[in-house]
Amino acid sequence: MEAVGVAVHGGSFCSMTTLSRIDLALYSPCRGCAMMVRRTGFALGLGLGLSGILASAGAAEAASRCPADQIVFRDRARGQTFSAERVAVDHKLLCKGKMVARAPSGAQPGDCRGPYGTMVIEGFLNGEKVYAVHSVIAAVPCCSWDSYSGGSPFARAPKKWVTGSKVPKIELGSELFTIEATPPNELTGPLGGGRFVPESCRG
Repeated sequence: MEAVGVAVHGGSFCSMTTLSRIDLALYSPCRGCAMMVRRTGFALGLGLGLSGILASAGAAEAASRCPADQIVFRDRARGQTFSAERVAVDHKLLCKGKMVARAPSGAQPGDCRGPYGTMVIEGFLNGEKVYAVHSVIAAVPCCSWDSYSGGSPFARAPKKWVTGSKVPKIELGSELFTIEATPPNELTGPLGGGRFVPESCRG
């Protein structure tokens, strides 16, 4: 399971996103669809067609996703960009009423929810270091953004920086990861008042 962007656990539809991220054998609604297909005389053709569609969907999805430490966020209205440089992650899952660092062995889709916690993106806005903080909690609204300058006390607080394969990937253009106010929460700090869309990938 990926650290970010997984919002289909326990879902009820066989969408292309679901099929590309979850093992077909573990996802009960899609397992039923697959069993129905195998019982028809068109099983081979449909199976090959489905494989081709999933492969194309998976390739397109991979091409549109970018490591969070390589994303350029752009506010077109103000003509500003916030360029990410590194990322810190402090996420946990809610599994059967308990917050845990990782899903227990043998956990099934639907056993855990999340991830919940924070992702800190360190980057530069107009040549100045800025921190954008994305917080997710088990409540409504679930998500909010904050921002801090490089000279703030937040900048000196310890953070769990990640590298390589541990860096979350974000879909370009994602509304969820657009840095903006999320009412009733305001976006304050250097990025306040803006709407920074994850627009391009430096990698």
